[in-house]
Amino acid sequence: MAFISILARSVFSFVLLLILSKITGKRQISQLTFYDYTTAVTIGSIAAALAVEEDVDVLFAAVAMAIYAFLTLFIGFLTDKSIVARRFFTGTPSILIMNGKIIRANMKKNRVDINDLMTMAREQGYFDINQIRFAVFETNGSVSFMPRDDARPATIAELGIQPQETQIFSNVVIDGKVLEKNLKAIGKDVKWLENTLKSDGLPSAENMILVTASREGELHAYQKNVIPPDENLFLLSHRLKNSPAYVKIKEKRVRYMREEHTIPPFCEGEPKILILGSFPSVKSRETGFFYGHPQNRFWKVLANIFDEEKPETPEEKKKFLKRNGIALWDVIESCEIKGSSDASVKDVKVNDIGALLKKHPSIGRIFVNGKTAQKLYDKHIIPKIKISAEVLPSTSPANAGRSEQSLTAAWKIIRY
Repeated sequence: MAFISILARSVFSFVLLLILSKITGKRQISQLTFYDYTTAVTIGSIAAALAVEEDVDVLFAAVAMAIYAFLTLFIGFLTDKSIVARRFFTGTPSILIMNGKIIRANMKKNRVDINDLMTMAREQGYFDINQIRFAVFETNGSVSFMPRDDARPATIAELGIQPQETQIFSNVVIDGKVLEKNLKAIGKDVKWLENTLKSDGLPSAENMILVTASREGELHAYQKNVIPPDENLFLLSHRLKNSPAYVKIKEKRVRYMREEHTIPPFCEGEPKILILGSFPSVKSRETGFFYGHPQNRFWKVLANIFDEEKPETPEEKKKFLKRNGIALWDVIESCEIKGSSDASVKDVKVNDIGALLKKHPSIGRIFVNGKTAQKLYDKHIIPKIKISAEVLPSTSPANAGRSEQSLTAAWKIIRY
């Protein structure tokens, strides 16, 4: 009977706690002030006592929890209506750094020492506190930083760029199940989904772990049961370690090599935009021109955007670029790399992008092809030239989650 009693009381306290949490809303999580914290702990303590202490009256405990929840709602109502109440219950922000000077009195008042401040600065990417102009200690315990003007990247507005509006993507397939309501919300239907997957050479929705789509028709698809690339090698290492087959596979394993960028930048005519990759693939280095891998969708995507035939030879590609005002180069001048794997890049030396821009002043916008190029550009190039680049999804075959259609939709901004 004691076990049944504890079980019943635990279930009741859990359900009641869940209901009260729903009633009080998300504020206790997203804006956890000291008052919110103490209230939540108290309600949780009452719920725990209700579950295991039989001498605690169930009704009294439930009423006490409800009272705390009501007071939380009531105080929330007061703080919404009254600035005075808001200041009393939630507090006010406090300036810790003003115009580059540390306000020690406010740090003492909020019990924040210099090590705490430097830790929070590093968490937001500021490893030199001299880069910070203002720091504000918020009422929820976090710190907001404003960098000095010479320590922040240039904004899109300052560069005079008019980027394409960011799209909102909805989940339309999860674990192979089509979410028809979400499709309807973005103005699409199941037939559109099936046709789009089929046109991109992808399997049906039931074979997808996740598919997201936008109202503009851009689609990202991720297949189920994708085998990790090293899985077969891992199995062979256990089963066939001494076999000739294993020895052959082992010989094919790619090792780090120091590689130099041997393809000169392409900047003929008066290019309007510059597209930067990370580093040429093995195939590109063999052919002597950018994006030479036959499965890289770069040239097909550009052909779609400019309504032209896909260029095949290096000469055709150069004429295509010149005709459409496009310059090409890569961020990396030399590096250690395994084959064509961007993820393996290390010990990087970057190209002199600033010198290229000075030589070709007609270039008004810079784009980077993929996240690796973005990271390298942000780390090595922005500190030198103070010009931000617009990020485009990678056209590499490794970016299998992006269909040709979705890449074309995302890359259309290079034309405007």
